[in-house]
Amino acid sequence: TYEWDYTDACGFNINHIQTIEILPAIEASFINPPPDITLTCDDYNNYTFDDLDYSNSQSSPCEIMGTVSPVINDNTTECGGTVEAFYEFEDDCQRTIDYTQIITVEPPAAADFLSMPLDITVDCDAIPDPADPLAYSNGEVGLCLVEGISDLTIEEDIDECGGMITNTWEYEDDCNPPLEYVQTITVNPAPEPMFESSPSDLDLT
Repeated sequence: TYEWDYTDACGFNINHIQTIEILPAIEASFINPPPDITLTCDDYNNYTFDDLDYSNSQSSPCEIMGTVSPVINDNTTECGGTVEAFYEFEDDCQRTIDYTQIITVEPPAAADFLSMPLDITVDCDAIPDPADPLAYSNGEVGLCLVEGISDLTIEEDIDECGGMITNTWEYEDDCNPPLEYVQTITVNPAPEPMFESSPSDLDLT
């Protein structure tokens, strides 16, 4: 408010008031907000969320600028999912700006069995002991790691004529196709029998 006041020698007074209304500074906006992205589980395991700058590109006293950190809402499970990075700023004029970055996290890599036994052929008297459970892993770390031990199912169809033993290991999770490995053990027939102490031919009177 500017006021001018004057009184002359005769006592006459004049007065003028000028009022200048100052509008609020231009509202700030975020600078280069990060786009929505899709990450592998391994990439997300090493992902770092950045702070976000804001500015109204004005000079003092109308300048509004600064940096905000995101609030992270992680909705991922062992099968991936989405993560929301929420940025928000409220200025002294109670004006709010916000931005949400959505990160889609892919499921972790599928696991595989470790040290899988090969198919073999054995003699009837050399049938191996029952197989052991198999370990499985996808070789990842942190939230991307999938590992464990799979029990097996044994099916035997053997007799003195040989046959087959089938060892089956299975694993299934909620994220990837079922994992299965089958080992086949072929058993040769038992040796052909022979007579013991067979009598010799005789000439009798």
